[in-house]
Amino acid sequence: MHKIHQFFQMVFVKTKDAFSRYPLSMLLILAGFGLGQYMIWTDFYDTPLEETLLRVQMTIWITLPLFTAIQLFHLRKWTLLLAALLGVTFYWLQTDVYTSVTAERTMLWGLAFYAALLFLPRWKKDPNNGFWVYVERLAFILALALLCTLILTASLQLALFSIRVLFEVNFDYRWEETIWMFGFLIFLPVFAHVGLPSRYREFESVHDYPSFVKPIAYYLLLPISFLYLGILGVYVAQILITREWPSGQVAYPVLYLSMVIFATYFLSYPWQKPWLKWGFAILLPFLGVYFIALYQRIAQYGLTEMRYLGVLFGLVLTGLCFYYLRSKEKRLQLAFLTIALTAFVFSFGPWGVFDLAVRSQVARLEMLLTEIGALQDGKIQEVAADSVTDATVVEISGVVEYLASRDRLDEVEEWGDIRLGTENQPDVDVRTSFMEQMGLEFNTWWGGHYEDPLYFQYGAQWPLVYDVAGYDALLTFDQNFDDYGYKADPATYSFNSEEDNITVFLDESGILTVTYLESTVTLPLLDLHEKFNADGKLDKFAYESEELSLGAENAKMRVKIYIENMDGSFTNSEETELSRMYVRGQVLLDVK
Repeated sequence: MHKIHQFFQMVFVKTKDAFSRYPLSMLLILAGFGLGQYMIWTDFYDTPLEETLLRVQMTIWITLPLFTAIQLFHLRKWTLLLAALLGVTFYWLQTDVYTSVTAERTMLWGLAFYAALLFLPRWKKDPNNGFWVYVERLAFILALALLCTLILTASLQLALFSIRVLFEVNFDYRWEETIWMFGFLIFLPVFAHVGLPSRYREFESVHDYPSFVKPIAYYLLLPISFLYLGILGVYVAQILITREWPSGQVAYPVLYLSMVIFATYFLSYPWQKPWLKWGFAILLPFLGVYFIALYQRIAQYGLTEMRYLGVLFGLVLTGLCFYYLRSKEKRLQLAFLTIALTAFVFSFGPWGVFDLAVRSQVARLEMLLTEIGALQDGKIQEVAADSVTDATVVEISGVVEYLASRDRLDEVEEWGDIRLGTENQPDVDVRTSFMEQMGLEFNTWWGGHYEDPLYFQYGAQWPLVYDVAGYDALLTFDQNFDDYGYKADPATYSFNSEEDNITVFLDESGILTVTYLESTVTLPLLDLHEKFNADGKLDKFAYESEELSLGAENAKMRVKIYIENMDGSFTNSEETELSRMYVRGQVLLDVK
C-alpha cells in the first residue's frame, strides 16, 4: 500500500512540475480537450459555429509544439508573441476546413512546427552528440507515451463494454469518443511533457548509447538500402538500354531509399563509420532519375501540390547529400531545419505550392481550351461536342474538377459569363456550368486512366440485351490478371452433372478459352480492341451488346460471349504485350 501511495505521489509531483515548466502548453492542451468535449456533447454541426470551432481546434494542436519549444529551450519572451502571431495567421488561412488545401497546409505547418523541437536546441562543445542523445531520449518518451496511451484507452473501452454487456447498462456512444479523446488529447501530451528532456544541454558529454540502435542501423536498414539500390540500379540500366523515359512511379522507391540512407547515417552516427557518407554519393544518380520522372509528369499534366512538393524535397535531399559529403562539421540538425523551413516557406504566398499549382493548372486549361477552339480572345466559345474527343473532354473536366475542389475556379471567371465561385452559386454545380458554356458535358469518368495512353476500357450500354436463341446454357464469368503477378484461376461451372463442366480462362495474351468435355474454343478479345481502335471508338461505355460480342465453334460446340466490361493496359506503345486485363460478361454454349 505504501508503494502504491509513493507511485501516485510521484505521478502527482511530476505532473505538477510539468504544469509549472510548460504552463502555456498545458493551457493549450486543456483548451483543446475542453473544446473537443464541447464538440462531442453538443449539436454544433451544420451551424455557423462549426467551422470556427474546427479552425480553433486545428490551430491549438498546430501551435502547441512552438510554445513547448519556447519554454523547454528558454527562448526570449518575444518568441511567445511570434508563436501567437503564427497561430492567428494559421487560423485565418483556413478558409474552408474541409478542402484538401487545408489538409495539406496543416501537414506542412505541422511538419515545420513540430520539427522546432529538433532544430531549436543548441550545444557548444559537441552539438552532434548532444543532438543525437536528445533525439534518442525524445523518441523513447514519445514511443512510451503512445504505448501507455493505447493500453489505457483500450482498457477503458473494454471496461465500458464489459459494464454494458454484463450489467445491461446503455451508455451514450459519446462516452467512447470521450475515452479516446481523453487518452490522445490529455494523457498522451501531458505524459510526453512530463518526460521531455529538460536537461538536454548535458547530453553532449553522454556517450552511453542504447545497444539496440546499432543492430537496427547495420542489420536492418543497411540491407534494406542494398535491396533498393539493387532494384533501382537494374531499373536505371533498363532505362539506358531501352532508352525509355523513367516512369513516374520511380519517385516512391527513390524517396524511400533516401529515407533509409539518411536514417542509417543518423542512427549510426555515434559509431562514426567514415564509409557511411558514400551512401549520399550513391543516392545522387537516383535523384537525377527522380527529377527526370517528375519533369515528365509536370510537362504533360502541369504542376499539382504534390508534384511541387516532390520537386522541393528532391532539391532538399540533393542539397543535403552534397552537404554531408563535403562539409567537415556535418551538423545533423541541419537536415531537420532545412526540411522545416522548406515546408513552412512554401506553404503560402505566390511562390507557395498552392498558388503556383493553381496557376499551372489554369495555364494548362487555357492551352486545352485554345487547342479545341473553345477559348478565343480570352473568351469562352461554344464548340460542337462531337468535334472534341472523349479523352480531351475528360482531361478538361479533370482540370475543372481540380480548380473547383480548391474553390479556385473563379480564377477563370473572366473567360465566361457565369460567376464560378462556390460562394456565389451554393446550389449550382459550377463545374457543370463552366463546361456547358462550351457546349461540353462535365465528365471525369475514367479520368485517371486517360493519363495512360496504353489503357483501354469498353462497356455495354444498359439495359443489357442478349440473343440466347439456339443455345443450351448461359453463364456469367469474370477473369483477370494484373502486373503484380496475380492471375485468376480458371472459372469452372457445372452444366448437367459434376463431371459435365464448362471452364473459362483468360490468358496473359488476352485470349479467352472456353472448354467443355475436353473440347476447346478460343476467343481473341483484343480483336475487339483493334476493331474499335480502327473505328476511333475508344474509351466509351456506349456499345450495343452485339458490338461487344465474339463467337467461335468447333465440331462439338458453338460458343458466343457478350462482354459487359473489359479493360486493361499494354506494356508498350506497339500494344504487343498486356500488363493487366479484366473482363466480365456472359458465355452462351450450344452443344452440337
